[in-house]
Amino acid sequence: MERIKKESKLSFFSRQDANEKTIDIKKTFSPSPKAITFTAKLFIIATIIWDLTQTFDSFGEDTHVWLYYLTKWGFTLGMTYVVFSTISAFHPSEKLVNITWGLFATVMPVQLFVTLNYWVLVYEGGKVPFYSIYEHGLFCLLILIDGFVLHHIPIRMKQGIFSWLFLFVYMIWSVIHAVSGIGNPLYYNTDRNDDVIYEALDWNETPESTGTTAAVLFLIVIPILFFIVFGISLIMPHNYLEENENDNGDIEEGKEESEKLFPVAQPSVENNVIENEEIVNDSEKEAVENESAESAVEEQPQDEEVQDKVVEVTVDEKEQHSEEEVDPTLSETDRVLQEANICCGVPM
Repeated sequence: MERIKKESKLSFFSRQDANEKTIDIKKTFSPSPKAITFTAKLFIIATIIWDLTQTFDSFGEDTHVWLYYLTKWGFTLGMTYVVFSTISAFHPSEKLVNITWGLFATVMPVQLFVTLNYWVLVYEGGKVPFYSIYEHGLFCLLILIDGFVLHHIPIRMKQGIFSWLFLFVYMIWSVIHAVSGIGNPLYYNTDRNDDVIYEALDWNETPESTGTTAAVLFLIVIPILFFIVFGISLIMPHNYLEENENDNGDIEEGKEESEKLFPVAQPSVENNVIENEEIVNDSEKEAVENESAESAVEEQPQDEEVQDKVVEVTVDEKEQHSEEEVDPTLSETDRVLQEANICCGVPM
């Protein structure tokens, strides 16, 4: 129970497991050797293409009916997972990893439900074509092997909402199909109700029993199937970072390998050279400005001394000029007026 409590606290795409070990994202979603990964993906894709050709031939002219069924919805979801997991296996990125992770957590419970629903409730005996066996069992097995054996993808408890929402959307579609009168061409001219997709989802004739079926599906069946997938995830091994403590006690090794998944852009050599040149030029300019400022400070006292000398000479000249022009015969009043006129520059 302690493990379950810890798992319930993890986020949807938590890189850290409940055992406090860190998931190695690169090894999980881009496993090695690449040759084995490529061969496995190629095989699954080839089987998907084969099944599509067989299935569309079986529908004849009514190929649009292919999208009516939950089996086809689940199959489309599985195909989407295979495509994204293949791309992320060779060109991983954070967005692709999260999409692939979420798709796997969604498709596994859905595929389990499709398989169990067909063989328990839909199958009425008799010979079953191989493509139907593939869609209702083998495809689920291939997805399980791809996600848990090839990739070792962990399932988070909060991811259970994904499959629940997926089936909820399909249930809404079944209601729209029933009340809109779209019909089911495969049931025309037969004893079956051509207004339904599945007999258990007859919203027109038996809405109460259909509602009960939907409630049991959402409240009991889907949670149980998800916890089966979740339990498999707990049993299967995961890819963890190799955490080796250095002398300072900091965990460094192992992180670098996972961080390669999201590389940080490094400046080029050319950019470094340009930046260094700019730094040097800025330093030279700063040095020149400092020298100019020092020169100005040194020259400032000299300028003040020159100005003082000029003022002294001017004052002496005025005094001498005043003394030369003073007439001893003049009265004191006339002498004052004469000095005032001389200072103002007015001739007597």
